[in-house]
Amino acid sequence: PANTSSPIIFSDESLNAARWLWNFGDGLGSSNEENPVYAYNDTGEYTIRLISISNKGCIDTTYRKINVYGEFNIYIPNAFTPNSDNTNDKFIPVTNGTTDFDMYIFDRWGLMIYHTKDINSPWNGKVNGHGTDCQNDVYVYKILVKDLLDKKHEFVGSVTLVK
Repeated sequence: PANTSSPIIFSDESLNAARWLWNFGDGLGSSNEENPVYAYNDTGEYTIRLISISNKGCIDTTYRKINVYGEFNIYIPNAFTPNSDNTNDKFIPVTNGTTDFDMYIFDRWGLMIYHTKDINSPWNGKVNGHGTDCQNDVYVYKILVKDLLDKKHEFVGSVTLVK
């Protein structure tokens, strides 16, 4: 696996090759270098083709699939204002390259007041998302995610609710 933020070094392992015709499978990239470097513009699965040609004209073709993933990152705001002005009314991190989202919100006494496994269900500043309005205060979050390579990440911090 590779990600779109890093170029990939391709290595020719054929014997007695004198010329190379690489096709990187995205409809954009090709090379005549022995060991080219290429960066993909988008995520996805690509089939790489290498045609190697010996100095006697013998041709060999090989294929290999590669999966290109987006770069993992997460931005977690430190405050929000659930006052129904349609600006910053809900608390949710902004993620890229994540799966298995799980978010917990706790009050200052450690009581869980909100939980979701849905990245599209932000906390709106209410107990359980539909109960009593929470007061202006600092709340603790615990956010668990996996990146596209199935590596677990845990984030613990605080968010300030300001009305």
